[in-house]
Amino acid sequence: MVTARARGLGEDARVARRARTLNKTPWLNRRAVREELLRLAKELRPFHSYTRVSEETLVQLSWHFRQAMIWHVKSMPSKGRTI
Repeated sequence: MVTARARGLGEDARVARRARTLNKTPWLNRRAVREELLRLAKELRPFHSYTRVSEETLVQLSWHFRQAMIWHVKSMPSKGRTI
């Protein structure tokens, strides 16, 4: 097995490869969200023919979901132990 260092790629290539594999949407089931968005688009905008969901849309939805979780936790009463 030839390592990245043996090929002369160095640390920068390993960091770049690792950065590509990071999950930018850890709070979402990406496949289910894509399917639901396309289903909603077909239902709500029948005269458009959407076929794809952009990565940017998934990242935005992930951010909104995280904000909703933060709001939910902050809105909980100070008593109790169950969210």
